[in-house]
Amino acid sequence: MNATGGQLTPVVRLRHASIGYGDLAVVRDLDFDLMPGEVVAVLGANGSGKSTLVRGILGLAQLQGGTLELFGIQANRFHDRARIGYVPQRHTAGSALPSTVREVVSSGRLPRLGWFHRLGATDRAAVERAVETVGLSDRMKTPVGELSGGQQRRVLIARALASEPDVLVMDEPTAGVDVSHQRSLAATLRRLADHRVTMLVVSHEIGPLVPMVTRAVVLQEGRKRYDGPLLSSMVGASDAVLEGAEHAHHPDEDHEDDVTPGWVADPRLGG
Repeated sequence: MNATGGQLTPVVRLRHASIGYGDLAVVRDLDFDLMPGEVVAVLGANGSGKSTLVRGILGLAQLQGGTLELFGIQANRFHDRARIGYVPQRHTAGSALPSTVREVVSSGRLPRLGWFHRLGATDRAAVERAVETVGLSDRMKTPVGELSGGQQRRVLIARALASEPDVLVMDEPTAGVDVSHQRSLAATLRRLADHRVTMLVVSHEIGPLVPMVTRAVVLQEGRKRYDGPLLSSMVGASDAVLEGAEHAHHPDEDHEDDVTPGWVADPRLGG
């Protein structure tokens, strides 16, 4: 990570930021820093602005006011998107395109390849490391549609890791995953946290991820209501509990569909 004057440069910095769509501001007047090595949980009830915040960081929602910096660079001048790994809430693997684990994870190398290159030895090694990190090395040739929901979520994490990003942004990583697979997923994320991988985790139920969270930010109606240590009242919280939790008077966010690239095999990725 870059340092300026002996101080670490934030991975993400927002100042008086408003983020939304068209004339609608969903997130308003937000100050927020994500520092290198942090694992920050963004909490709130449905509709509070969590997903819009993520989309703003990813460039998928409009910065309507204030400033957004990524790695110390104004967002509109930042082009190294491979440094940001995104793990969406929902997968889009369709039965008509039975992509294997290797093919899906290999697609995560595209930001590093550009449009006129094929996977080389370095890329294949990065894919294998990413799959090994999430504990699916024995499923490389398995069609993703044959995996459990928890395993598919780990494939998404591997796809994001394949680009060797400096930060992982995850939208509801445990949503729709049963308890046993939540534990496996949490173990994967703990390994990443142990290696000082910076993570921004959007969730309305943080329970399984508690051991790795260094800070919690709670949004309500698009505004920040709390920023500090994770409180016991937030652990395993439902939307209703979050709305009434001490220091965390916010609702969360959007019901919009995730904007996620489809799992389509690319001819440059090889087998």
